[in-house]
Amino acid sequence: MSLTSKFATALLSSAVIFTLAACEDSEQKAQRKFETAQELIAAGDLKRADVEMRGIFDLTPNFLEARLAYANLRKQMGDSKDAYGQFLLAAEQHPRDFEARMQAAEMAATLVDFDRMHDNLLVAAELQPDNPRVEALELLEELQTARRDRDTPAIESVRDRARALLDDNPELVHGRNVLIDAYAALNDPYATLEVLDEAIERFPEDKRYYTFKLQILAQLDDREGLGEVLKRAADVFPDDRNFKLSLVRWYLGNGDVDGADAYLREDVARHGADTTPRVDYIQFLLQARDADAALSQLDAYLAEDGADELLFQTLRATTLFDSGRRDEGIAALRQTIDGREADDALRDAQVTLARMLEMSGQPEESRSIVETVLEADPQQVEALKLQAAWLVSQDRISDAILSLRTAMDQAPRDPGLNTLMADAHEREGNRDLMRENLQLAVEKSSYGASESLRYAQLLVAEDKYPVARDVLTQALRRAPADLVLLQKLAEVYLGMADWTGAEQVVRAIRGIGTPQAQTMANGLEATMLGRMQRTDESMELLRGMLDDDSTALMAQAAIIRAHLSKGDGAAARKFMDEVLARTPDAAGARFLNAALLSVEGRLEEATAVYRALLDEDPAQEIVWRAYVSALMRAGDQEAADAALEEGIAALPESMNLLWQKAGIEERAGDTEAAIEIYQTLYDRNSASTIVANNLASLITTYRDTPEDLNRAYTIARRLRGTDVPAFQDTYGWIAFRMGNVDEALPYLRDAAAALTGDTMVQEHYARALVGAGREADAIPLFERAIELTPPENAERLQMLEAARSDAEARAAETPN
Repeated sequence: MSLTSKFATALLSSAVIFTLAACEDSEQKAQRKFETAQELIAAGDLKRADVEMRGIFDLTPNFLEARLAYANLRKQMGDSKDAYGQFLLAAEQHPRDFEARMQAAEMAATLVDFDRMHDNLLVAAELQPDNPRVEALELLEELQTARRDRDTPAIESVRDRARALLDDNPELVHGRNVLIDAYAALNDPYATLEVLDEAIERFPEDKRYYTFKLQILAQLDDREGLGEVLKRAADVFPDDRNFKLSLVRWYLGNGDVDGADAYLREDVARHGADTTPRVDYIQFLLQARDADAALSQLDAYLAEDGADELLFQTLRATTLFDSGRRDEGIAALRQTIDGREADDALRDAQVTLARMLEMSGQPEESRSIVETVLEADPQQVEALKLQAAWLVSQDRISDAILSLRTAMDQAPRDPGLNTLMADAHEREGNRDLMRENLQLAVEKSSYGASESLRYAQLLVAEDKYPVARDVLTQALRRAPADLVLLQKLAEVYLGMADWTGAEQVVRAIRGIGTPQAQTMANGLEATMLGRMQRTDESMELLRGMLDDDSTALMAQAAIIRAHLSKGDGAAARKFMDEVLARTPDAAGARFLNAALLSVEGRLEEATAVYRALLDEDPAQEIVWRAYVSALMRAGDQEAADAALEEGIAALPESMNLLWQKAGIEERAGDTEAAIEIYQTLYDRNSASTIVANNLASLITTYRDTPEDLNRAYTIARRLRGTDVPAFQDTYGWIAFRMGNVDEALPYLRDAAAALTGDTMVQEHYARALVGAGREADAIPLFERAIELTPPENAERLQMLEAARSDAEARAAETPN
């Protein structure tokens, strides 16, 4: 070996030694960090432990024990999404490690991600087939299949094996969840309550068991039991506002305002100087007492030593504002803000003032304040939210998304930002990203009520009823007495024709006990009985609602509709006359009578009733609309136009009356006037899809400039991917006018197939087919459009016949 070779070998050996030393040093450092993190976790210092843990993976990315410990730490800190990602990464880095696979499968089960649960469970079962944790998740998969197949014997088998598994392994959380879900699937609420009690005894700090028990007790209308569980849950979880507020609602539902008041005062005392319970108490006073009580208490808090003056002064101003004293509230907040040194708290108050000004019709000053805040702090989240909402309303979607991304960098766990991002993506027609952000908002809010409701509404619109049911069920486990969520869940069950589920929700609503809940339950039950074609029972229920002033009008309308739906107009009239005999002066009954008179064709009598109602109270929008419609049906267009102008003068902010006027102008052929009205409506509420559709449709049909077409496309982008025929026609026609023929054709084809009686829709598809070189296919559509056009519209007939002739000529020139 040459000297050079010996020297190279020596260098290589040195390099290996140094590399090994560096690896050993990295592993030692990582181990020390891991041990430090474990000590911090044991001491309850989770934030510092989190910092230590994250530093480990820069040194040794594949440190399995640390990865699993970090995943569990993130879970303990409430970040389920990050925890889940860490579990999945551990399974990916160590695919043949049982613990990595098992913990990933268990977390997937907790987050209802059953596909990933199955994938990880398969490997875990291969590694340790007899492990009880594996058996618990295998039972979960069996239960899912049995529930889907409605196989009662299979569900009973899962229940029995889960019980046996728990007898030997009482700490198996997923095994216990399977047992609870099996009893629930068997519709055995009392047995389910028993096993939930066992679960709470074994795992007293697992909120899920309390919330599920509350849900079942609500379905059983066990109001006393609800109170006991809520009191215990509020005691075990004193910082959980959902339990606290649900307990307050329980007190209020039982008419015990003083009990709720005393409980919240105790909560304030228990938390010392903490401001959050004080804010909750103010909210309670606003709901259960009045604004004056809230203002008096705010003054008391302001007098306390060390009070957060800016916070409570801001609350005082918003209380004045929300109670109708808007000018006073704005003035008070201005006074609070003026002269204060700029800091984060002041900027929060400024944004609150901006919101108040926006609601008061002073958008220019509101936006000026937001701009000032963002100049001082470009990352102020609430100001960015306001800015993004304005940008969306102006169809400046790219700018809105940029503002929201900036805010998300500061507040990545804020579900409101994902809700706004969903609005932005909806406006640009990206339904996938809209859906993704609504789902993220639900996850980040831990199934918050408003986020879950919005997502469920989208799922229902997409006919994904089972998923909507699951989302709402999870949300109700947090807020079991939320009437809006309960109503939506009942509607989902009705949409699925799941009468048992709907009946359980109706019972839960009745169990809340408030007048509003009783009215809601009665309406839902009547709807359910009608859907089940149990007409006699439905009518009996509705008649029982007639004696309650809060439900009488709804019941009267439902009974009339029921008679009319059976073609029994005489029975509807007989019932209406009975109602009028009992309450001849009731405005609601008189309005129903006018509506029935219209159905009967007695339009002169109907318009007389409507006119009398309006003379008594001209602020009734629904009566104006009905009056105008009745006059039009009677053939008196001049009187209808005059009535509509009178209604708009009485209610200048009425969107519906302006909408009605736009429709009249459009049918009369004054498209420019209709466009102007739709533009006014769009400026007032650009979030309305139907307004956007009509405005874009008219612009594209009757205007030709590139600026108009681009404007119409911007407005109509939200219609991309729609399955509503009228919206499909609008979007498809705009796409065609913009030169995107291939994109346009499927939309126009589906619209023409659904709206066979609309001459414009048939024409639009025909012209797109000509644009695609399919003249022969276009000819029958032109002929259909001609058939649908009234003979008096000679100009349009001439235009369509010329288009058909041109298509025929081109088709004849085209070789087969």
